[in-house]
Amino acid sequence: MMKADSRLSWMDEEASRADENVQNKTTENPDAPVLVKRTRRKTAPARKTHGAYVQTEIWNRFEVVAMEQKQKGNANQPELLEEALEYIIKKYSS
Repeated sequence: MMKADSRLSWMDEEASRADENVQNKTTENPDAPVLVKRTRRKTAPARKTHGAYVQTEIWNRFEVVAMEQKQKGNANQPELLEEALEYIIKKYSS
């Protein structure tokens, strides 16, 4: 077994001090800004890739529309495809 290096004892002291601060809900410098974990703005729903055969000209026109909408900040490509599929399902379902 190796002996603990005495030069690293300060790390144990810092760890125990930090644990003590967490338990007591205190800080060394109460005036220091507190780091806050940021939450995600928007999480995309789970998606799965499904292959579809589309004519090249139709796909190219779709990509142009998708890029325009993305630049405007409206919707991205997966959202536009989902919207189109929902429209088709609504139109053709009985």
